[in-house]
Amino acid sequence: LVAPFALNIVADTQLERGQTAELSGNLVHAQDLYESASSMASWQPALEEVVARFGMRNGDAALAQASAVEATVRSGGQLRWRELQWQTLLASGEYATARDVYQSLIEQRPTDSSLYVGLGIAHIGLADEGAAMVAFNTALQINPNSEQAQAGLAQISGG
Repeated sequence: LVAPFALNIVADTQLERGQTAELSGNLVHAQDLYESASSMASWQPALEEVVARFGMRNGDAALAQASAVEATVRSGGQLRWRELQWQTLLASGEYATARDVYQSLIEQRPTDSSLYVGLGIAHIGLADEGAAMVAFNTALQINPNSEQAQAGLAQISGG
């Protein structure tokens, strides 16, 4: 029990150092620190999510996707981490693949507004504004407070 606790403390320190390096613009060092933190506590999918989101923020689709897959593996395939994988598809511009994934997921979970938001974003990327509007409006029917769906509609309308 002591070893994982100690590793978590060291990993947290690495994450903080990574954030500092990223904020200062030293992206190579930041990535090294984030990946180091993730490898220290290899049972934690959240640490791999940090690496995936770093990749998305900095345009490294391969890093983002590989880290999202690893987070999913670490979690035993939990939905939260699979959703991270789909987000990396959108971030990397793989809109057709993302659209297909979101459509198949909606068949399984038709009342999940976040899936419709993802579908709408994919449609925007594919320049299909009509389908994007349908997706965002469906998300709002399910969850009238969805800020992401509202933002998607605003993006389409130019406001």
